Amino acid sequence: MAGLMLAGSWTWQHAHNAGLLHEWVDEPLYRLVLHGTDPVWVIFLLSIPVAFVDPVWAMYGWILIWPLSVVQGKWRMRQFVRAMGDGTGGQ
Repeated sequence: MAGLMLAGSWTWQHAHNAGLLHEWVDEPLYRLVLHGTDPVWVIFLLSIPVAFVDPVWAMYGWILIWPLSVVQGKWRMRQFVRAMGDGTGGQ
């Protein structure tokens, strides 16, 4: 699951860099979507070395995905609103 999210982020980034996104996808929206799944794949990747020590603790670490996603989502949305509110669309 985390691998799919990471691959989705890479695909989104490639589409942006190659100019394949619709013109209404401005820089703040691009960044909001790009980093939307970061907590999931970061926690999952960090849990891999923990799993070699104790697989149960690695699974308990996955519980961190939910609160980190909430905090990161609020922070990203605040950045998005701030970038859109300055009238430049973040450009």
